[in-house]
This record gives sequence, structure tokens and C-alpha cells, in this order.
Amino acid sequence: MLQATYRREGDITVIDLAGSATEALAGPIPEVMAVLRRGDRKVVINMAAVSYVNSAGLSSFIDTFRQALRHDAQVVFCNLVPNVLKVFKLARVEIFFAVFENETQALQHFGVTRSAHTPGPPPRENILVIEKSLPIDEQLRKTFQDNKETANYKITPAPTIEEALNWLKTKPFHLVILDASFNYSEVEEFLKQLRTDHQMAKIPVIVAAGDSKLADADYFIRNGADDILRHPFNRFEASARVRNAITLLYALRKEDSNVDRLRSRSASGAGTYTSLR
Repeated sequence: MLQATYRREGDITVIDLAGSATEALAGPIPEVMAVLRRGDRKVVINMAAVSYVNSAGLSSFIDTFRQALRHDAQVVFCNLVPNVLKVFKLARVEIFFAVFENETQALQHFGVTRSAHTPGPPPRENILVIEKSLPIDEQLRKTFQDNKETANYKITPAPTIEEALNWLKTKPFHLVILDASFNYSEVEEFLKQLRTDHQMAKIPVIVAAGDSKLADADYFIRNGADDILRHPFNRFEASARVRNAITLLYALRKEDSNVDRLRSRSASGAGTYTSLR
């Protein structure tokens, strides 16, 4: 499913979508239709946090665009992640709507110029905390709230592995922090599912371990964890390790995006994906 937040850039409505677009969407996207019905005529849909779109989800976007035309409104898209961009390109959606590489270009389409020194709102980085017996969620909130670099993190708690996997399939996360108190078999199965799923494989995992589990650090790393964090946390160490893990994720996504662009240019003979405009 999709979640939405709304903001304004002059007379333009920017909708930040997050999640996945699949068969669960039936017809036009409600989050977009809401702003069309209230009379908004210039809409930018920021897709940076939309992690997956299949053919059924794409149909919903096309239905939404058709509804926009009926409302005498213009809807454009920006910031598609590589796998979503691939779906859009295969479907040749440029027949229906404009797709831009970033939000600045999308706003320029409507005549708004954003200075390079005037950034948009800071990214909202989502952390999934899977806790069994350690009070990880509470301690992280205390650790992050007074730190400017980490105050924007949004923490989602999950008390079970099953619930965590459901969250990961429906919402984009930048980091998972896993309680080492779970049984080893549960930890192994969770990490296996995460690392073999093409949508989730690159999400970093930090295992939070009390003193009794720190000796098993090599076990967690061998099975797919990226780092170990001693619990109770040292707030400076916790902030640094979390920030480093999320920075690495952004670097991997950028690398994937560059590879996809090169493949796209090789296949078409020219251009980048802004040629969808």
C-alpha cells in the first residue's frame, strides 16, 4: 500500500509517496485524488520512497493521470528508484505523463526555480526495530532526540519477526535493528529472507546484543548482519553506527542507479531516463 505526506511549493502540491503499488490499489490513487478534488491543479508526485510498482500498480497511476485530466489538473512524477523506473519505461508511460529525474526539474516544469542552495525538506529515514526483550526502541528514541543529525529518524517497532517482515514488504526502510535475544533459528531465517529478496537485500541490519551475546558477533555477521551494537547503547557510538549504515545504503542505491542508467543508455543508444519527459 501507499502512504502520503503533503507539502506546498507556491501554488504546487508536492505529494511524497511511500510504500509499494500493487494489486492492493484499485483504480485511481486515493492520496492523489484527495488533492485533485479540493481543487489543486499542479501536482508533483515524489516517488523517492516508493520501493516497488507492478503492472497493477502502474495501472492505478495511469488511472490517476486520466482523472487529473478530467479535473483540468497536471500531474508529473519525479525521483523514481531504478526498479520502478524500469517498470515505467517498459510501459512507455511518457505517452501519459511526464517523469523527471528529480524534484527540482519537476518544479521547473511548472515555472518554479529552486536555488541549488535551497534544499527541499530533509529526508525522513525509517528505522525498523525488532525487539524481543531488550528496550531498544525506547533507548534509541532517547539517543536520537537531542542529536541534530539523527533527530529526523522515524522508528517503527516490531515485536515479532513475522510483523517485521510484513512491515518491510509494505514500507521503505533504511535500516533494521534486530534484538539478539531472538532464537538463533529465528535470526537465521529472518536474515535469509531479507538477503534473498531483491527489494530488501541491501537494507543494512545492525544486531543489538547484550554482553552475553557479544561473543557471537561472528555468527550474526556470517548470517547476513552488517554490524553489532552493544546494548545498553553508548549514545555517541549508536548514532555513529546508525548514520554509517544508512550512508552506506544511500551509496549502494546510487551505485545501482548509475548501473541502471548505463544499461539504459546502452540499450537505447542515447539519453538518460529524463528522456521520458
